Amino acid sequence: MFGLDVSVHAVHYALEVGLLDAAFTDNLEYGSPSPRLSRALAEVGHVTLTGGSYITARTFTALLDGARRPVWVSAFVLRAVS
Repeated sequence: MFGLDVSVHAVHYALEVGLLDAAFTDNLEYGSPSPRLSRALAEVGHVTLTGGSYITARTFTALLDGARRPVWVSAFVLRAVS
């Protein structure tokens, strides 16, 4: 299970409590995946998005271009207003 979030604190916490096997803080809205993330993306088969209303096609293109097999996407919308 890999995690990707620009928040260093979020990925550090997830690693510390054992929720993730690896975590990355690459901001794919503004740059390309690091070599480490690129290697991990080759293994990805499922992307889960929670919230993330700020994520655009730039991030998804970077994620999916790095995949080496078909990828399922589960997107869960987080409502910020009533």
